[in-house]
Amino acid sequence: MPDNLFADTLNQTTVNRHRLGKYTKDNYSIHVSDLMQSSKERIFCAREHAINFHENRGGELIKKLTPAMSLLYSMGNAVQDHLTAKFIQHNEYGHTLWGDWSCGCKKTKIRYSLKPNGRCNHCAGPIDRYCEVDLRQPKYNLVGHPDLLVLWPPYLHIFEVKSIDRQDLPFDDIKEPLGDHTLQGTFYYWMLLDMYMRGEIPYKPHDVVRYLYVDRSNKKLFFGEPYKEFQKRRSDAARLKPMLDRATTMMQSLSGRTLPPRICSDVLCTRAKGCTVQTSCFNRKSNILDSQNDRSRLRPKSPR
Repeated sequence: MPDNLFADTLNQTTVNRHRLGKYTKDNYSIHVSDLMQSSKERIFCAREHAINFHENRGGELIKKLTPAMSLLYSMGNAVQDHLTAKFIQHNEYGHTLWGDWSCGCKKTKIRYSLKPNGRCNHCAGPIDRYCEVDLRQPKYNLVGHPDLLVLWPPYLHIFEVKSIDRQDLPFDDIKEPLGDHTLQGTFYYWMLLDMYMRGEIPYKPHDVVRYLYVDRSNKKLFFGEPYKEFQKRRSDAARLKPMLDRATTMMQSLSGRTLPPRICSDVLCTRAKGCTVQTSCFNRKSNILDSQNDRSRLRPKSPR
């Protein structure tokens, strides 16, 4: 048996379907979490998204995932599944969870609902698995996925789940939700309100967003409480303007068939190394989106 049989496989960088989902021939979507990115390594690049849409219509946008990032996402999903199941089973208000529901085989899915009582026609299992609701704002081609929605008539209450393990911020020192988290909650509030005003959902969102923090460290294995919950009123819509301006740049680029400026100084900068269209971006001779004359067919090689 070879050495490092599991580790060599798991330590490889992988490519994964991005939360944006599929591009269609005539449309695309930007996820809220992408618009919000501000770090040098992950800052939103309208040029990257424009090239991706131009080259991958009808396909899927992929993202490079380091082994640690893939593990982090899996742990986050496991935490959310765990606490959702606990809430449904052990809380007297577990029946108030509102969203999308699926069965074990995922062939049956019911949207915008409290927990249904039926069973799947394929696997005969209960339709009892909570799924995040897809939020859409067509004006800016935005999508989002709040972690949990609770129906407390006449309002929908937004819950965001955040698992924390940071050296610079001890869990017990957290006294209020962090700024980037409240920004995300604010995005979801305004998107839900927009869907309500358009008649897509029957309930209006409450303007107080709730944030559930989870201590991901092992410091509370034997004592202490690993969960904290905070409430904070959503921000005014003006707070979203800088991010919406980024989305507008993307829309104007595609409508004018001209790529936005490159934000990377060179192909070796940190942001460029994580880019999904690095080769295509830096090999283009023109910023005009013309499938016959540009070099849009060039693609970076998928990592092994």
